[in-house]
Parts: sequence; C-alpha cells; structure tokens
Amino acid sequence: MPIKRMVVVLLLTVFVLGCAGSKKINRVNLGMTKVEVIEAMGEPDSTSEAMGVQYLRYKLITDVVFSDDFYVRLEDGEVTAYGRFKDFVYEY
Repeated sequence: MPIKRMVVVLLLTVFVLGCAGSKKINRVNLGMTKVEVIEAMGEPDSTSEAMGVQYLRYKLITDVVFSDDFYVRLEDGEVTAYGRFKDFVYEY
C-alpha cells in the first residue's frame, strides 16, 4: 500500500509543478516594464535585442515532462507581446 501512495503523491507533485510553470506567463500584461516582468516571472533564460526591440526568453514546463519556450517582447521598455514562438511568427 505505501508504494501506491508514493506513486500517487509523485504524480500529483509533477502535475502541480508542471501547471505552475506554464501559468507564470499569465502574470504578464501588455504595458508592463522589464522590471515588472522579471518580478512576475523571474530572470529570463536568455535575452536578445535588435533594432530597439528586446526579447526575454523563458523555458517553462508546460505539462508533466515537456517544456516550451515563451517570449516577452519589449519595445520602448514596455511589453508589446508575449507567448510562444509561434505566436510571433505570423505578425504583420
């Protein structure tokens, strides 16, 4: 019986941790500053900048074992977009 409990506790822990990672992006809002984003999400895994546009990249757990890259785009010091890479591909 103790093994079944340990498996259930382990599965619940992994599930909860996975959900927590992907929900971090929900703390970001348009118009936030870089400092506010870092306060909400933590330090980014990497940053890049070109032509006055800065991207913060976060690798977040999206489910039990998978992770995905989420980006926050800042222009003139404020968030103008955020989401997965595919959310940025079709911008005009």
